[in-house]
Amino acid sequence: MSEETKEKIMKSIERFVKLLKQVKYQSLNPPLSKLYHTYFGSLLNGFGTQSSDVDYTILTNSYVNEKQFLQFTKQEIEKIIKSNKNYSRFVIERYVDSARIPVINIKDTVENVEFDLCVNNILGVINTKLLNQYASLHENVRIGGVLLKVWGKAQKLINHNDFSSYQIILMWIAFLQREHMLPVLQDKELLRQTNDQSGKLEIARAKSGDEASSPTDHFTTDVSFLTDPEIIKQKMEQCTVGCYKISELLRDFWKFYQFPDGKFFKDEYLISIHQPNKDLQKKWATNLKFLTKDPFDISHDPGQRAKNIEERRLEIFEKSKIIMQKQLLQQVKEIFSQQ
Repeated sequence: MSEETKEKIMKSIERFVKLLKQVKYQSLNPPLSKLYHTYFGSLLNGFGTQSSDVDYTILTNSYVNEKQFLQFTKQEIEKIIKSNKNYSRFVIERYVDSARIPVINIKDTVENVEFDLCVNNILGVINTKLLNQYASLHENVRIGGVLLKVWGKAQKLINHNDFSSYQIILMWIAFLQREHMLPVLQDKELLRQTNDQSGKLEIARAKSGDEASSPTDHFTTDVSFLTDPEIIKQKMEQCTVGCYKISELLRDFWKFYQFPDGKFFKDEYLISIHQPNKDLQKKWATNLKFLTKDPFDISHDPGQRAKNIEERRLEIFEKSKIIMQKQLLQQVKEIFSQQ
């Protein structure tokens, strides 16, 4: 994504924030006095493409029911847009309250920019920072991840029923950790070397469809990850990501996840980037083809929607591997061409 496009999106959100700050959350029961605002998403995680999006979250200083909070926010936004022509450029495209994390999709009709608004998605913010750290480890990590997102969309593997872009990036990083010794940034042994204290964070939220005013889903997660440049430099000296061409890494990625003969399926791996390989357990359910552990919310499976993907749809992994092996440059170009 060009810096010009990125700047256009961020300016659009800044305009929307001015609108949002007019919402009177003090009228809620209980009233909210302190609110924080921040961005996250694929636009900022180092693996951005031309179609990358950005998410915007409101952070509160106490628990709120996400669904109720966003319903109130939606109503107030609509009132402000209707009463102030300066904000008529914004429209609410849709409100999704049945999702794991409820969102309001906002569109700036002047700039033709869309973004999602949610509340208290602090893990989304931290996850963006983690992926950005991975993308900065080596140019091949970032470029390979971007190309795989373009490939997945061109092959229609990335959609609402199969893979997400996020899932593809987790698969890419997990592959590099297993096969090329890419550092595991959440490795507790590495974190001890930095003498940093554990970054424990308690997450409290309502379960989907729950109207309760108190949280019904509690869990604690460690959000620490390695940022020390000296330790990262030492670990990257053992990493072989820079010893191969991008084409070779992609070929081996497709070979690794090739169904059913790839190493991933033969060894019954699960997809996880938060633990060293020696600590990973094998999949407990082999019928879940792409069982995945989220880096911070490990009870969440980002690969859930790909578990029932038709086997014939996975043939593209083998086909892509063969094309790369034969170095048919024109066909490689077609694979990565955006539709």
